[in-house]
Amino acid sequence: MASVDRQQPTRTDPTDKELTEWADALLAEIDGTLSADAWAIIDRASDHRIHRLYDAASLRHCAALLAEIEAVAKAGQELATRVLIRTHIEAFLFALYIHFGGIDAVTKIAQDTLSSLAATHNDFVAWDEWVEKEKVRTAEARDKIRRNNEANSKWNAEHPEEPPRPIFEEPYVPQLSTTGVDLSDAIADFGELEAEALPVRTVVDALTKWGPEKGFGRESFTPMYHIYRVLSGGSLHPTLNVLDAYFLPGGFVRTLPVQLGPSMLKDARVTALYSTAFLAGWVLGDAGSTTTVSSFLRNRLEPDPSGGRGWAPGL
Repeated sequence: MASVDRQQPTRTDPTDKELTEWADALLAEIDGTLSADAWAIIDRASDHRIHRLYDAASLRHCAALLAEIEAVAKAGQELATRVLIRTHIEAFLFALYIHFGGIDAVTKIAQDTLSSLAATHNDFVAWDEWVEKEKVRTAEARDKIRRNNEANSKWNAEHPEEPPRPIFEEPYVPQLSTTGVDLSDAIADFGELEAEALPVRTVVDALTKWGPEKGFGRESFTPMYHIYRVLSGGSLHPTLNVLDAYFLPGGFVRTLPVQLGPSMLKDARVTALYSTAFLAGWVLGDAGSTTTVSSFLRNRLEPDPSGGRGWAPGL
């Protein structure tokens, strides 16, 4: 891979061909390195081993998302790309949090996992209890009304000269089943760990604090959080902003099959590529592994040092 002069005043935007080649090379470097014996971690509990395992897994996750972003972006799938890049940004932030936060960060994420798991379990339990009680309640009410209707129908048939007795509509009996899911064993696996949510904002604030201290950044990571929030409201969730993008204004407003507005395909590809390379450089490099491709991409795509582009990598 050709070297790049980092002192040159301007850099050309990477071509689609270059992005494809670079992503393939980075994915190969990550997979080749993490598949090597040096990253085969003995299955024995210790803080160091646990941290190393989740360090590798978080890099694998970002790499897998990068591969899928490449696939959908090159296919021109705008919405899928936006959803995936939002997911990738969150995965990247949590991966950095694991790498630089050590076992304490892994524990925080475990607490967050437990919090989410417990909330899901409680929701399942509440649903199962409700649907069972609701079936019994509505079935009893239905049977009572049905018996009354049968009696009234018989009376009406036998007394046609009399005003008819009313026939009531039967209540609907839910047909949905219980979940049959019990997460108590999965929750018990966390032992005495206390459940506690870990918002993305908390992770971002920690990374901003650790950056100068641990030498992996001098600027705030808040712009990454802003991008994450904008993507949440502009792609992941069906907000009015998302729906407005289908309107074609004019004397008569029509709706379009695709959204109006600029494409995010290339920005998403570059952001995912750069952040994955950034993460790989630290995860693999701190373990003494070779980082030829990730180092090249970090240099080639790093944000403009003038501050004119915020986080957005070198486009």
